[in-house]
Amino acid sequence: MTITPRPGSQQWLGLAKETTYGTAVAAPTMWIPVDTPKWEAKVTPLVDQALRGNMGTDYGQTQGMRHDELTYKTMIYADTVFPHLLAILGGTDTITALTASTLSLGTTSTSGGTLAAGTYYWKVTATASGGEGIGSNEVTATTTGTTSSQILNWTTVTGASGYKIYRGTAAGAENVLVATVASVNTYTDTGTAGTAGAPPIAASYVHAVSLNNQSDATHTGQPNSYTGFLYQLDGKVVQIPGMMLGDLKFTFKADTLPTIDASWMGLPGVFINAPTNTPSTVPPMPPFTAAITVAGVLATQYSDCSFDIKRNNSAVPVLNGSQSPLAIFAGPLSVTGSLNAIYQGTSDADLTNLLTNTQPVLSVSVNQQNVVGQPLTLQASKITYDSAAPAGSNNSFATIASNFKALMNSTDALDGQRSPLQAKIVNAQSTSY
Repeated sequence: MTITPRPGSQQWLGLAKETTYGTAVAAPTMWIPVDTPKWEAKVTPLVDQALRGNMGTDYGQTQGMRHDELTYKTMIYADTVFPHLLAILGGTDTITALTASTLSLGTTSTSGGTLAAGTYYWKVTATASGGEGIGSNEVTATTTGTTSSQILNWTTVTGASGYKIYRGTAAGAENVLVATVASVNTYTDTGTAGTAGAPPIAASYVHAVSLNNQSDATHTGQPNSYTGFLYQLDGKVVQIPGMMLGDLKFTFKADTLPTIDASWMGLPGVFINAPTNTPSTVPPMPPFTAAITVAGVLATQYSDCSFDIKRNNSAVPVLNGSQSPLAIFAGPLSVTGSLNAIYQGTSDADLTNLLTNTQPVLSVSVNQQNVVGQPLTLQASKITYDSAAPAGSNNSFATIASNFKALMNSTDALDGQRSPLQAKIVNAQSTSY
């Protein structure tokens, strides 16, 4: 037999959401760029250790129940990250369209501001959970003098938590973000310098998911199952039906691409001819776009953060005439994580939160590179600190390492019950995942 080394770099991974639990989908619907994927057939060994008057212990073995496990590391890609969150949290993709407001002019005044004489143009956008909708219609006004101001009015956008106002000095060129306001419908532009920015030109939709708690005659609190496909380098893929996601860990670290570690458990896989590989061309989300907010305040002291979303999954054993379990059971869910920061001394927020049992909101968002207003956001509205350990250094600055858990709360729940986490992504996709 000739042994031919096969390049591991030619492996690829695909996933597809199942319509019926355990009924394998024929081909992937999404392809996940992965690092060191691992498929393992987990078989329960049943050992004959009955006494036979000898000094040995093992006289025979047969194989018991089998389930398969699939693990991999991937970066955060806008086209595949949200299906992973749906798979672990199990809730429904709740979509809110950030439609365009209708903008109109109010009073143009020669006083109350610093707008110089000239012609100005404005647009407004709706915002929600860090996302931003498409720009409104354009309005224009001509001011006189050097102390002018302009009142702007707009219509409410369903699901918006705030609005952004943009100004320019040429039609279609609103390139100054004048202000970000809460859920109001009017703003007076007094000539604030603002910052560079322009409203998005593509429609935006907010996709949100929280923990599935449904339990009745037809609902069991179980997430959707997936079929996994891992190319085996010989023209075949192992096709694993009935997969449930048991661990999804997000790691955000300065100067390192944010990553996801995923662990699935599924029914026994089979080898099939490989479907066509259609790898994703979407770039990963870079770390410099990440923002960490604690208690509603943007924090800049953190070097890295993690969210570890876990379920205690298990294979359900039955006597069914085969080695296959009845199903993979997705157990209750927990969320833990870590925060590493530059230590701020006795006033350090993380240390205070530990000692006083303050339970703040923690929100982490990350954007696609060069894409405005379409972030992924992980929000835990009630975290509790388990530790916050300051550490000195003889050659660098002092740090503090914290561990937290996310508590069940009603704010993050989309089903009227409780969830430890709500995940959102904003993009141009109008259909559910």
